[in-house]
Amino acid sequence: MSEKLLLLDGSSYLYRAFYAMPDLRNSMGEPTGAIYGVTNMVRKLISDHKTNYIACVFDSSEQTFRKDIFPSYKANRVSMPEDLVRQTKHIYKIIEALGLPIYYSNKFEADDIIGSIATKVLKISNFDIMISSGDKDLSQLVNNRVSIVNTMNNEILDENGVIRKFGVPPHLIVDYLMLIGDSVDNVPGVKNIGPKTAVKLLNKYGSLNNIILNINEIHGLVGYNLRNSIDKFEITRKLLTVKCDCNLAPDVNSEEDFLIKSVNNNILIDLYARFEFSSWLDDIKKEHSNSASINVEISSMDYSLRNIEIVDSVNSLELFLWNLNNSETVAVDFIFTSTKAMLSKLVSISCFLNKKLFYIPMINHKSSVKYLQKNYVLSLLKPWLEDSTKQKIVHNAKSCFHVLYNEGIELKGVTDDVMLQAYVINSHNNVSIDKLSEKFLQEKHISYKELYGKCIDCDDFTNFSIIDAANFSAKNSLIIMELYSVFSKLLSKESSLNLIYDLEMKVSTVLSAIEINGVAIDSNKLREHGINISDKISNLELEIYKIVGKKFNINSPKQLGNILFDLMKYPIVKKTSAGIPSTDESVLKKLSNDFLLPNILLDYRSLTKLKSTYTDKLPSMVNINTGRLHTTYSQIGVVTGRLSSSDPNLQNIPVRTELGKMIRQAFISREGYSLVSADYSQIELRVMAHVSGDNNLKIAFLEGQDVHSVTASEIFNTEVCNITQEQRRAAKAINFGLLYGMGVFGLSTALKISRNNAKQYIDQYFFRYPLVANYMDDICKKAKKYGFVETIFGRRIYIPEISNSSIHDRQSSERAAINAPIQGAAADIMKMAMVSVHNWLLQNNMKTKIVMQVHDELIFEAHDTEILKLKEVLPSLMCDIVSFSVPLVIEIGIDKNWSQAH
Repeated sequence: MSEKLLLLDGSSYLYRAFYAMPDLRNSMGEPTGAIYGVTNMVRKLISDHKTNYIACVFDSSEQTFRKDIFPSYKANRVSMPEDLVRQTKHIYKIIEALGLPIYYSNKFEADDIIGSIATKVLKISNFDIMISSGDKDLSQLVNNRVSIVNTMNNEILDENGVIRKFGVPPHLIVDYLMLIGDSVDNVPGVKNIGPKTAVKLLNKYGSLNNIILNINEIHGLVGYNLRNSIDKFEITRKLLTVKCDCNLAPDVNSEEDFLIKSVNNNILIDLYARFEFSSWLDDIKKEHSNSASINVEISSMDYSLRNIEIVDSVNSLELFLWNLNNSETVAVDFIFTSTKAMLSKLVSISCFLNKKLFYIPMINHKSSVKYLQKNYVLSLLKPWLEDSTKQKIVHNAKSCFHVLYNEGIELKGVTDDVMLQAYVINSHNNVSIDKLSEKFLQEKHISYKELYGKCIDCDDFTNFSIIDAANFSAKNSLIIMELYSVFSKLLSKESSLNLIYDLEMKVSTVLSAIEINGVAIDSNKLREHGINISDKISNLELEIYKIVGKKFNINSPKQLGNILFDLMKYPIVKKTSAGIPSTDESVLKKLSNDFLLPNILLDYRSLTKLKSTYTDKLPSMVNINTGRLHTTYSQIGVVTGRLSSSDPNLQNIPVRTELGKMIRQAFISREGYSLVSADYSQIELRVMAHVSGDNNLKIAFLEGQDVHSVTASEIFNTEVCNITQEQRRAAKAINFGLLYGMGVFGLSTALKISRNNAKQYIDQYFFRYPLVANYMDDICKKAKKYGFVETIFGRRIYIPEISNSSIHDRQSSERAAINAPIQGAAADIMKMAMVSVHNWLLQNNMKTKIVMQVHDELIFEAHDTEILKLKEVLPSLMCDIVSFSVPLVIEIGIDKNWSQAH
């Protein structure tokens, strides 16, 4: 068997990889999908086809000779997407680092270079040639020594393969393409001649020249169109024929020019690390673990885990404390008794300092007979833990604060939280220690959940051996330090992100205090409401059964589906992934426009959810020690920067419904205090007015008018004083809907109007507010160009699917791109306000505490003697923290329960 030369059509690879791969990005938001896809295909090709001779060929970005002879050539093709442009130079570097020579020419296309290389190599060697491409034009090059492989489906085309695929042999491919044309390259064919007719004509006459010689035999429309196309054949032949005589000298003199060079692992390591291709980095490390020539950066993980100091005696504790007090920065990992930090106690501490690892158990591990009493250890550690000058780096500072608070210690000196660093860098990051380690350090680490899963008999950390526990926790602290090193460098390059990170660190402290403060609830009132809701649910059940004509399990999606679509014959709106008709809320809402039953089902679901989530559950969640309800706020739960709430979720209690108000009535103040609500008025609309700069939108806020009435006046061309409630409602739906990228369909559904009317409303809105329309267009363009959007304060929100070829994904991403900077800026303002107010309360030794944060609202439990002072200072504390072109306004309410205060 002769040696084989493999020619890669690199340009074909580029586009295939870009459109086939999801919108992958590294932690800094750089697009990586095409890089990964091309590299993966090249690696696989090298592995599958054992040869020492390979070359990769790319198109030039310059105008080639075909454009000179036919200006419309490839006119249908859009310019290379910006995200692909950003990736190509890195793809070239990786291919060259893999040892493959790269060829391109400013005058010729990749096909011509491939054809010219193949032609020359056939003359100067006995090599067989395999071309890796999905381009049908290259089929004209196939002969007894040249074949084509399509890496997407592993199809191999030799001479017989070309005949099977196209119906004609390789030497007739150009004639075939001249007849059918090439829409991709905008090369015209013969009108109304498709592949079947082309094959039939060529097989009958043997070539296009013979078809022309016998043109008078061909009658009808085919003959007519052929005769009209003859004068174009000369130019289309030039356009479609692969040029095989390009001057490649001095690049190609012998087959040795294509010999694979040695792999440059140093370059690959740098690029794989930058783009976070951890499995390929692992391959290099495994292959070259004993090679001194490879500059694989060995982290401290590789040596320090072998020698963990287990602090289980007075002497070892003294040694640890000496190291602790003589270290500038310490990475600390705390192990808790529960995933719910506010209910947890401390189990152990691990520290990485002075390139040493220490593990301090505070419980008796399985098979361990030695450990120091927790109270004794903490009494010695407390001064360091509460010293604000001792720099500590942790993962999830808020949870650490809570656990130590439960031990009587106020944690101070936490300068950095790698969880928040990862979130600020890219809010789509999975911020668990194991996932961050794998992504940013290329270091596999077992998760807490996996650790427990591997220990059948373990129900808590004490059941692990001291060695297993020490290895797990100590590695956590080591990873924390390594991540800190990586993230600090990334953030130092982005000053705006650094400011957002600084804000998040301050907010973490405020949230710790809010969670500890908790809020009082009236459990008896909630139980009364629960009985009331139960009665309503029972009545709705009877109503549902009456309409259906029989009883069934309303909470069973399968039974409900049978009722709706088999018995009632309602139209199927959508199906689940299993192919079953869906009965989710969006389906019921759509059906509710035409049928009564779905409306009742929606009410039923709303009530059952309120009952199970709030009236039944909240009383059982009251902390027995404090007598108060303590929610948990997450800074990392929403990509735009908004806070989320859980256990219980206070964000989802309905605001305007009577039942929602009933539940809020149960949130009360203690004796001598009142609840004070400070709620930003239409903050997202004010942000939109500011960032868009639209004077028509700004004027309502500047003059203190009702913005929805003003908008209605603009849309309906009516004086504000004459605006009806229906018109105001429509304007309100548009004002808020457009913030979330709502289109014609969404507005027509929301207002229950025709799409034509909805379109007229939106068109009129943008006519009156043109700079809002400009903002939306500009922000979508920026998102497509960079893959992310930013708030005016520098928070970055990545939009992963913005360049996706799927229309649904792209439209959804465009809506997200419009809303994210607005919602994110509102979140930033709320967080700044929380820090501002919290610091003021502390500085003035106020008895008043922040007890809840819900959407755009801060709720205080204010001492009755401090209410007037609070009312006086809140507007400046919350509204003067940013300089806007429109005023920020808060609405303040005061009462003994949340419903009346809001």
